Amino acid sequence: MDTFDYIGASSELRGGFDWSLHFKWDGFTPAQRAKRKSPIEPIKTPMIAGGLFSINRQRFIETGKYDDQMDIWGGENFEISFRTWMCGGSLEIIPCSRVGHVFRKRHPYVFPGGNAMTYMKNTKRAAEVWMDNYKDYYYSARPSAKGRDMGRYMYDRLIVL
Repeated sequence: MDTFDYIGASSELRGGFDWSLHFKWDGFTPAQRAKRKSPIEPIKTPMIAGGLFSINRQRFIETGKYDDQMDIWGGENFEISFRTWMCGGSLEIIPCSRVGHVFRKRHPYVFPGGNAMTYMKNTKRAAEVWMDNYKDYYYSARPSAKGRDMGRYMYDRLIVL
């Protein structure tokens, strides 16, 4: 796509993920659809897409900002989503808001070890820091992540919580 044309999306989606920590959009169930009072009502979501969120600056700083041990991009949405829920916050999609994203033909930066290795490192960090015993599901889905480097462990979680 080489234009700035607006491409709409369904307003009946919320963020989700699978156990290998891949983000996905989940459609509403019939029960969720029936429960909605208005098409512009905020949608509670367990997960956000990376880089597409708004947060009070002070809250972002107080809860730890971005994990500085994650490389480039990929996985930060898991870390921020898990942290938000576990620190008493909530995530909402505002259906009447509009966000634009311009995709480049190629990345202007280098992924250490390649895109897949960077993503694995980052998602492993999110699993290790925030998922407690549920991280076993992550390792079942991504056995190649076992034994991989994830940078220094984030003990700051204890301070945030």
